[in-house]
Amino acid sequence: MLVTSNPAQAHKHTAIALGNFDGLHRGHQQVIAQILPASCHSLSGKVGHLDDLDRLAPTSPVAIATPLKLTVESNASNGKSNGNHDKPDLIPTVVTFAPHPREFFSGTQRSLLTPLPEKIAILEQMGIAQLVLLPFDEELAQLSAADFIQKILIEQLGVQKISVGHDFGFGHKRQGTVVDLQKIWGDRVCVVPDLQFELPPDFANGSGSGQKVDQLSNLNHPPEAVSPTTRISSSVIRAALDKGEIKLANHLLGRPYALIGAVETGAQLGRKIGFPTANLNLPARKLLPRNGVYAVTVTILERKPTNPAQIYDAVMNIGVRPTVHKTAPVNAAAPDDQNTSNQNIEPEPQGESDPSDRTYSQSAQMQRKVEVHILDWSGDIYGQQLQVNLIDFLRPEQKFPSLDELKAQIAADCEAARQILQNIEAENYLNDCNYLSMVSG
Repeated sequence: MLVTSNPAQAHKHTAIALGNFDGLHRGHQQVIAQILPASCHSLSGKVGHLDDLDRLAPTSPVAIATPLKLTVESNASNGKSNGNHDKPDLIPTVVTFAPHPREFFSGTQRSLLTPLPEKIAILEQMGIAQLVLLPFDEELAQLSAADFIQKILIEQLGVQKISVGHDFGFGHKRQGTVVDLQKIWGDRVCVVPDLQFELPPDFANGSGSGQKVDQLSNLNHPPEAVSPTTRISSSVIRAALDKGEIKLANHLLGRPYALIGAVETGAQLGRKIGFPTANLNLPARKLLPRNGVYAVTVTILERKPTNPAQIYDAVMNIGVRPTVHKTAPVNAAAPDDQNTSNQNIEPEPQGESDPSDRTYSQSAQMQRKVEVHILDWSGDIYGQQLQVNLIDFLRPEQKFPSLDELKAQIAADCEAARQILQNIEAENYLNDCNYLSMVSG
């Protein structure tokens, strides 16, 4: 897949999906699905003109395991149809903005549901041939709607078909609307309505997923998060993750929310107490859900996978880990990289007024740690990439007066995770969350 921040370098004769697409949730999938042909292109896999966007794109390889299993690289193609058409197929292209316009105008960075490498992998899995990241700066912010259409969409991208959400706005002060697009492209503009969803019964009564969904009403925005039916949005998903409502977030995403990162070396304290953990180094701006303990599945990613990915059951802890002292309380993690410099660290506050607008704080993010204990497994995975799929929230982060009580709780967490993961396997949960099935269904 071609990725560029220079639209003049993109392949022309395109069918484009326009939007911000953080999360690539079911609503986004519906917008993007409108531009996917029966046979998709595979363009050059290089990433070009991204020098000013390095903060969005870690250099480590990206692969998404089950239900998304691929790498960023793809084979070059001449871009022609596999059929008997005289003209090449339209090139399915996603056009988005970097940074997000809200970041540009506010001057603050937001945590991301899908950092750039993860977004690239998901889009390529869908069949998108190229991703154009329009640098949102003062020049673009001042560009009129008419100039946006003429200079970017027509002249640089050669747009033949467009798919957008019904409320998409563009140009200076969002003065351009879908009506302006329809004046140029007519019925080749697909206007996708909001995708509504109903809260499943287990969310409505609060079972199986930690806190009750009605606690989302503590947020100032979006208030619709607690209504019987509501639109799927990144804001609702952020709110669900902030409250530990993993099942709800996964339901709206159409796949398990995933954390992908390399395993770091630690002090191996977890190994000493019988519960070795893998400490994950995640992309700096990846949005972390509520602190606490989770039932998860883990896949050890390979640069060039040769065998089907193996999925392991696991327990994950997200939180802040103070130094372990004999006379001091210890938290519920089984940390591998404790050191005495951490003893004064305080947890990141939970339940901000609006997690949909949560800004990225490097210091706060660095204080929070992600540790994974793979059940019934042993081996050396230092330096390897893991994908952790979040399945369910078990309990909030706690502190314990002794290592014995900590060990007992971790054992209980492992047993609880086993039961949950056995049940979701029997219910074919991962297949139900398969990304491509959600697009086609």
